[in-house]
Amino acid sequence: MKLTGKHVFLMVAGFFLIIFAANGLLVYYALDSWSGLETENPYEKGVAYNKEIARARAQAQSGLDVKIKIDPQPDRIIGVTVAALDKASKPLTGKTVKIRLFRPAKEGFDQTPRIYENSPGKYSGQAQLPLPGIWDLMVDITDGDNHLYQTKSRIEVK
Repeated sequence: MKLTGKHVFLMVAGFFLIIFAANGLLVYYALDSWSGLETENPYEKGVAYNKEIARARAQAQSGLDVKIKIDPQPDRIIGVTVAALDKASKPLTGKTVKIRLFRPAKEGFDQTPRIYENSPGKYSGQAQLPLPGIWDLMVDITDGDNHLYQTKSRIEVK
């Protein structure tokens, strides 16, 4: 077979056609699998960054002793217990404790279990997670409008 200009043109055009098709598929799957933002209202949170720094400093200086215990159970049920003591080592009672479990890379599976104060300063609840894998655990302790404590940690569910 003799190599002509027409053959060279078809080879170069075929090469670029394959590149464009591969890039098109990559863009399609990237956009199709994108699950959204991890942070709601990122602009407002960015503007309020100095307030977040001040809140973190106040939390560090508050002297609160908060311990979080994770109790994995069968069928992806997670028990969460939050034990909170004030700076005088007395139980932190009558506060609102909120727990949120969410996937760091995929939205739509968030869990917000009900939390009850079982004994003075000890709050607990449980959630059944729909999927195994990596989950973020957010714990917030508030007293009315006064934000006392916040933490975020990562757990693995089997």
